[in-house]
Amino acid sequence: MEVEPSSEAKDLVDSYVALEDESNECCVVEDDNAKEVEDHVNLDLSRHLVGGILEPESGMEFTSEEDARNYYNAYAKQTGFSIRVNSYYRSKKDNLIISREFCCSKEGFRRGKRARSTDSEDDTKKRRARPITREGCKALMTVRRRDNGKWFVAKLEKNHNHELVTPAMRHFLRSHKQEYDLNNSSSSSFSSFGLLGLSTAPMNILTEDCNSFRKMGFSVENSVNYIGRGRLSIQRVFPLTKHRYCKWHIMSKMPKEMGHVYSALPRTFQVEFDKYVNKSETPEEFESAWHLLLDKYNLRGNEWLQSLYIDRKLWVSTYLRETFFAGMHATQKSSSVNSLFDGYVNARTTLQDFAEQYEKALDDRCEKEGRTEFETFYTKPVLKTPLPMEKQAAEIYTRNLFSLFQDEIFESLVLAVKHSEDKGGTGTYEVARFDEEHKVYFVALDVCEQTATCSCKMFEFEGILCRHVIAVFKATNIFMLPEHYVLKRWTKNAKDEEAVLSVQTGKNSYYDVLYQEASKCAEEGMASDHSFKVALNALREARMIIVGAKKNASKLETMAST
Repeated sequence: MEVEPSSEAKDLVDSYVALEDESNECCVVEDDNAKEVEDHVNLDLSRHLVGGILEPESGMEFTSEEDARNYYNAYAKQTGFSIRVNSYYRSKKDNLIISREFCCSKEGFRRGKRARSTDSEDDTKKRRARPITREGCKALMTVRRRDNGKWFVAKLEKNHNHELVTPAMRHFLRSHKQEYDLNNSSSSSFSSFGLLGLSTAPMNILTEDCNSFRKMGFSVENSVNYIGRGRLSIQRVFPLTKHRYCKWHIMSKMPKEMGHVYSALPRTFQVEFDKYVNKSETPEEFESAWHLLLDKYNLRGNEWLQSLYIDRKLWVSTYLRETFFAGMHATQKSSSVNSLFDGYVNARTTLQDFAEQYEKALDDRCEKEGRTEFETFYTKPVLKTPLPMEKQAAEIYTRNLFSLFQDEIFESLVLAVKHSEDKGGTGTYEVARFDEEHKVYFVALDVCEQTATCSCKMFEFEGILCRHVIAVFKATNIFMLPEHYVLKRWTKNAKDEEAVLSVQTGKNSYYDVLYQEASKCAEEGMASDHSFKVALNALREARMIIVGAKKNASKLETMAST
């Protein structure tokens, strides 16, 4: 029940103000006149932060509206949600605010908006819909002003209808954003081992894949030419892996390697070259197109192109499609591992600076991954179709992978499916776009086992089911994604088994796994006084159990040796 503001209520006419969202952030409603709620706490309330924020209660008093807001925001941070100003009432007598409601940022539901029309037909210019952040949460705290100027809690709802954010992700919530000065972080791990005393004479470290080099501070006497050994080393150390060349570096080296011959070629050569390398569906199609290209531009005698053709199975897409590379095409520099250091190091970076910049690059990467994980767990994507498979994928895939899979589902709507033959319980289907009938993909489907293979080999290469198989599934009344087509690495709970997998790799990773688990306990234990005590007792008890197990293991080893 709400408490009446005062005995003069009959003389007051309250004007209700509803506020709509105009931002792209997670908080979807806020006061036009009020700035974003900042993560700071009034000094009068600082005493509550010593042992954790006090639980809000009806009737709780504050000296000002700002104190009430700061308190509720601090409580929200400790609990794991974000707040916003939802509505307020003004007095008709003096136009002052006499009531203010603070609510969970997931309050209400997104209002349907008409799609913005555009004259452009370019699909690449279409903006992806913002994630859904509102879930109809009822949690709120309403404060009202007394006659003496103080504010009290008139209405309170603590329960949420959604998961609360873990401590490690709370700084991503809008009302708790903080400025992290990652640039101040540094590492002395390299200098502590005396690497600063190395000779500054540079050595060119050549890689067989891309013939690029990095300048490192090692003595010239230690230089070793590893060209020609890289592939053999990879096969020896990682016998079950597939080695390939970096296509981006091959393309970028073309003008230099071909010299004046390349500068004399028309622009159509590069276009055709890229098309045959990236778009050929079969090895036969590529080899036929390659020979035609050399004949057309009179390049049969070019030694560099001949060497590329000899190693074609190590870099041309059609030869690599049946090998799982997690969708890494390596046709652009940004998709390379080298992109981790873009903007952090350059050719003039010293080894000491590299050590510091390396730590900064890792910090930024971790922060970016944390933001992506936050969006995956605490927002919902907008669905484009009513298909059950899309809803299923939204619940199990990470946000980035769902976006890719959603595109495949959406594109499957414009595909025509034709059943061509049945052979041994397996049906063959021809799949093509309505406007590209000449471009046909072939899908083999076993309905009983719900297994399918497509000539595009997208699942084999990327681990994501292609639009062609999805179209065939729909045509054969398979509306849910079979579990054997959901790779664990692409799901939201992929990290749940990460520790187990790490332990299986050997004792060297034991410390890292245990440290990660202990860190999780520390993060959860910071939530409140009660959770701190529970976490501390659990860790102490676990330590005693481990010590006991260690002693028993020592006794058993001693008995076995005697």
